Amino acid sequence: MVLCSGVSVHLFCMPSSFCLAFGGPHFNKLKLSGWTVFLKEHWATSIFITNYFPVVLFPIMYLGAKFYYKQPIAKPHEMDFVTNIAEIEAET
Repeated sequence: MVLCSGVSVHLFCMPSSFCLAFGGPHFNKLKLSGWTVFLKEHWATSIFITNYFPVVLFPIMYLGAKFYYKQPIAKPHEMDFVTNIAEIEAET
């Protein structure tokens, strides 16, 4: 069970609740992290670029890589989490 905005949500009932519970607060931080640059006489190009450039850059790079490599998004049932697990666990 996850607490999302004060409401308890069961993950097995609503798969998107995981994204809402963990994506929501991070998205709000992303939107509000550099808000001071918009105040009068507080403009700082370096802060603006540092806080807001990745918001634009990530989707462009993600979609560009999908187009360039022509790889479809992997579906959960196609992912292999079992092969070589012993080696991975031995390293950690």
